[in-house]
Amino acid sequence: MPDLSVVGDEGTASSVVEFDYAAEPAPLAEAAMTELEALVCKAEEATRKRLALEKDLSRAVALERQLLDREIPELMDRLHQRSCETTSGVEVRVQRELRASLPGRDREGERAAALQWLDDNGHGGVVKLHVVVALPQGEKARADLLAAELRDRDLDVEARQDVHAATLSALVRELVADGKSVPPKIFNLFDQRSAKLKRKVQ
Repeated sequence: MPDLSVVGDEGTASSVVEFDYAAEPAPLAEAAMTELEALVCKAEEATRKRLALEKDLSRAVALERQLLDREIPELMDRLHQRSCETTSGVEVRVQRELRASLPGRDREGERAAALQWLDDNGHGGVVKLHVVVALPQGEKARADLLAAELRDRDLDVEARQDVHAATLSALVRELVADGKSVPPKIFNLFDQRSAKLKRKVQ
């Protein structure tokens, strides 16, 4: 390795070693390699255990959903009960979960029909108009202008209507509770009954 000579405070030359950082590192010591081997084996075993637990969890979730979402509600139907208490002290209550959303943008015809239905049936207030403007960074002030003004300035403007899924779901639940019908073909409707269990504290 080359030496770099520098002059000290008293005028004497001293030598500074220039390290070659591109040189290959020294081989790992035998003890370090043994430790690395042990850590790698532990990591592989941890991965195997994680995968096994994830598989068991997936099976448990599927069984839970089968019992709570299908078998128990079906049995409660045969009993003509929405809620009851078992002999072991578990309160069983079947609840209805109703969710709705607009069709995706790849189904524009159905989406437009859903928006039109909301408007025709007096629920247009849940529909929000979003104006999307393509602007470079730092042009926030221009984004506050009206869509017509933006078009006059030759800016790309996308105006679209949308309804938040939570808002639409709440509206559909309200309509169903009032005995009113909602056309399932133009909305994404999810109607699921699920059993809720609560064991009494002894």
